[in-house]
Amino acid sequence: MKRVLSVFMLAFSLLIFTSCKAKNPVEVKEKYIQKAELTKLEDDIVKLVGDYENQIIYDFNLDEKVQSIQISIYELKDNKWDSNIGRLSQEFTDIKGRLSLNFNNFFYGYRIAFQSENSNASTKFSTEKPAEPSTMGQLSSFLDSKSEITYEKEIPLVVQGVTSGNTMTAHTVDYFYTPEKYKELGYDRVYAVTVLFSEKQVSELNVIKE
Repeated sequence: MKRVLSVFMLAFSLLIFTSCKAKNPVEVKEKYIQKAELTKLEDDIVKLVGDYENQIIYDFNLDEKVQSIQISIYELKDNKWDSNIGRLSQEFTDIKGRLSLNFNNFFYGYRIAFQSENSNASTKFSTEKPAEPSTMGQLSSFLDSKSEITYEKEIPLVVQGVTSGNTMTAHTVDYFYTPEKYKELGYDRVYAVTVLFSEKQVSELNVIKE
């Protein structure tokens, strides 16, 4: 497992290197996160380590006030977000970086990594694929547009709804802030991945939903 993870981090490091090399250094003032526009080389690297059903990469820009980053994987229980699936918190002071999300449907396995010029971290989880009924379906929504970053506020990147019903209603990541909507849409289970950038140290982080 360590060997596989090392290969992934090497490939992800190449993504950061090629991304930085392709752009001239500029002073970053606007704080935002957006889906990465990959070059052919970068896309080939992603495919090289693509052993998950879903993959997405984001670029983010910050300012000198940032002190930490936190990525959370939630499951919706009784209309409240429960972070029992996983969380990655890391000191972070660079003004730009790249975030990679890789996950299987129903979140029985995932790998999350981020990297910048001076920081990198990753977490991986896997278990046996659940024996879901053949009628069980899923519908995922992603953060597709450029989104402003506000320190101490979680930004939903992925939300996946699972249902045994005959139909699935479209949803957006913005429903993360009003989780009761998912029950109204008929979803049996819902998972979400969020990122939070903070001016606080990791030990001081307060998560808005537990």
